[in-house]
Amino acid sequence: MLSKLPLVVLSCYILLSSSLFLGGAFLYENIIRDSLTENMAKTYLKTLSELQNFYASEIVPRVVGLGGELTVDTQGDLTNIPFPATFTNNFGQHLKLTEQNLNVRLYSNHPFSNQKDRILDPFSLQAIEYFEQAKGPSYSVKERVDGKQVMRMATPVFMTESCVSCHNRAEFKFKNVWKVGDFRGVREVTIPVPGHFFNAKVYILGAAFALGSILSGFLVVWPVVAKLNRTLQALKSTTAALSHSNNHDSLTGLPIVNLCRANLDKEILRCIAENGQCALMFIDLDGFKQVNDIYGHDVGDNVLKMAALRIRNVMRNNDTPARVGGDEFAVMLADINTKDTMSIAARINESLAKEYNVDSQTIDSISASIGIAIFPLHGSTPDTLFKQADIAMYEIKNSGKNSYALSVS
Repeated sequence: MLSKLPLVVLSCYILLSSSLFLGGAFLYENIIRDSLTENMAKTYLKTLSELQNFYASEIVPRVVGLGGELTVDTQGDLTNIPFPATFTNNFGQHLKLTEQNLNVRLYSNHPFSNQKDRILDPFSLQAIEYFEQAKGPSYSVKERVDGKQVMRMATPVFMTESCVSCHNRAEFKFKNVWKVGDFRGVREVTIPVPGHFFNAKVYILGAAFALGSILSGFLVVWPVVAKLNRTLQALKSTTAALSHSNNHDSLTGLPIVNLCRANLDKEILRCIAENGQCALMFIDLDGFKQVNDIYGHDVGDNVLKMAALRIRNVMRNNDTPARVGGDEFAVMLADINTKDTMSIAARINESLAKEYNVDSQTIDSISASIGIAIFPLHGSTPDTLFKQADIAMYEIKNSGKNSYALSVS
């Protein structure tokens, strides 16, 4: 009996070590899956939020300016457009149809008339209470739906400057007065938690490695840990690449205008704290439409890439150049006075007016009209500065183009 004791102890030790290894591998895999799922949920929610902000700030004013109106339900209505929240919710339903097991919802304690009959489940009610008490930027749980594990993540929706005027109209008014920054509702996304990354063979090999480490006296499990770390790094890289693509223009590689607007908002807060200045430029390429008409869109795209590179080359490290869309660009200049702002505008104007050599074609008909707004001289919010810079840009266009000027407001 005693002669068998070492063998029994060794066997128990091997079994315990193998179990600990497999349990650790399983736990580490769960951490990776949870991290990936959480990052994907945050990316979806951020993308939907940026989409709603873009729709509210860029699409709605143009349609309303053409005589269209905002309405809760646009089904069968070809002349009006939905509210930003309704549009985002409809887009979420479209994602639900195209992305398997994905669900997007938008809900509130103050729903529109067509949503008043919606019944909120316990998670939705808890999310509303969580954000009403300002406990944090997001609220999430994992649960099983139809036998599959999913993550439900919610983020708050706050009233913005472009939303307040519409929501305070009598027909859409659900409280006395809406103000910028008021908690409006909750945006929620439900996404499936990925399955196992590793099959049964990996776990069997893991047990064999544990046995080998005991018998040889060396811990040979580190290569597996290194592989898991490489997997995690690859997942982080994928998430970072997805986040980058959501915030940068696919043609020029410049940040999108919403990222420029966000950086401008941060810079304004810095300027307020330090009594500083910053600036915003709105740039429109003169003569670009003729390039597209004469040489085609491929040449036009190359011209836009070259123009973006020329703008970037004039920028400092803490500035943010962005593509607004079409042949329009915006530039946020951080921590700068008016004199230096005008100097940079002159350099951009000169650079953009130089010849563009594309596919054996020499194009010398491009120039730029640049409007400039200074904080705090021309406004105290990103929306106001964008508006003033845009007005100044159009004044340049209407007075001969190929120049730059400060807002006169």
